[in-house]
Amino acid sequence: MMTEERIMGIDYGSVRIGIAISDPTKTLATPLITLENNRKAVSTIRKLVEERSVSTLVIGYPLNLKGQRGIAVDKVDEFIKRFRNCDLEIIRWDERFSTVSAMELLHQAGVKPYKDKARIDRSAAAVILQEYLDFKKNN
Repeated sequence: MMTEERIMGIDYGSVRIGIAISDPTKTLATPLITLENNRKAVSTIRKLVEERSVSTLVIGYPLNLKGQRGIAVDKVDEFIKRFRNCDLEIIRWDERFSTVSAMELLHQAGVKPYKDKARIDRSAAAVILQEYLDFKKNN
């Protein structure tokens, strides 16, 4: 039996990297983990990709409010290059307002998000991924 492939969402930050994963039907995004952005981060992500049968990475792309390349775009592009030799589809997804949306969702759930930045990061990854999944479903 072949495992259904999943999609992984990534909220890249210079300190932490939030990770979310889709269900096998590629309908629902769920926050997974938050990694420290260190030398081990990419190898940990590659291991998760293999373990979870991930075929696509949806990486938050930090455009500015005008939809132009933001200051952090170069760092995200460097991060993306580290997956060049993987057999993965890489999608750059506009991440504007993903952190704000994540904090709002956590607040609605009764969580005080400002106390847990790691939770915000993986929730922001889920927001990015869910936006992509919804877009794919409707287009």
